Amino acid sequence: LVPSLLQAVLCAAVALALCVGGIGATPAARGAGCRKHVRRVTEYGAVGDGKTLNTAAFARAVADLGRYAGDRGAALVVPAGRWLTGPFNLTSHFTLFLHRGAEILASQ
Repeated sequence: LVPSLLQAVLCAAVALALCVGGIGATPAARGAGCRKHVRRVTEYGAVGDGKTLNTAAFARAVADLGRYAGDRGAALVVPAGRWLTGPFNLTSHFTLFLHRGAEILASQ
């Protein structure tokens, strides 16, 4: 197989395994690794203490990473922690990757 086709097949197989099997892994090794642009939510000012409201940080991250939809997409990595946020919209060609121990909490 051609290298780019092989990479696409491997990414699809890994994504299927993650979705069907619920396999936990690091983003570089699994689903987020299929996206060309990967950032952590903490790079946008989010704090995973369960108290800080992170709505603006998630919205900034999605808006910033959304510009890569035509360039193999993007992934936003959420590390372990409790991430309090209000609603935010996800876009196409976008992966929201939660590490083990990460919780997204809805604000009241």
